[in-house]
Amino acid sequence: MLIISGLIIVGLGYGTLHFVGITEENRHLFLLMVLAWGIQGASEELLVRGYMFQELREKASVSLALMLSSSYFAILHLGNQGITIISFINIILAGLFFALYYWQQGDIWGACGFHSAWNFTQGNLLGLPVSGLSLGGGSIMHLQFKAGNEFITGGVFGVEGSSICTAILLIGIGVLYLLLYKQGEIGNIKNIR
Repeated sequence: MLIISGLIIVGLGYGTLHFVGITEENRHLFLLMVLAWGIQGASEELLVRGYMFQELREKASVSLALMLSSSYFAILHLGNQGITIISFINIILAGLFFALYYWQQGDIWGACGFHSAWNFTQGNLLGLPVSGLSLGGGSIMHLQFKAGNEFITGGVFGVEGSSICTAILLIGIGVLYLLLYKQGEIGNIKNIR
């Protein structure tokens, strides 16, 4: 949620933030989106981290599992509107973050919840595009950035295409790496290969 907080602060300097509230028209869509994002986030996590990462980790190596599952996760988003080099790299970094989070926690459901909450916060709390997808309606706020600040705001792709997202994901990956190191998961030849 550091990414969201940072982007709201930056967004106030580079755009506008409007509080819409939950109206009669968007209340049902808002509630439906909680369920929809839960299914979507869990589906991607179960496929990419729960299955692919885990299988590659057991059959090949952790390094290969991290690289391939994170890259595959980003490839799944290649058809989304507004994808750029930065957003593609950020999706790889997000995949790496979720894989490390899953590995560190030892529980896929935490990654499912985190992923779903991230998408719901962007799309339905802030009214931002989620990986280039603008859903419209069902949002309680609407954060709109001025054009021309794509490096900071992520442009059409949304915050996942921003340099702020890159920095915060790298910090998150670093923290998870250190936690795994402290747990003895990283640094042990048996676990890394």
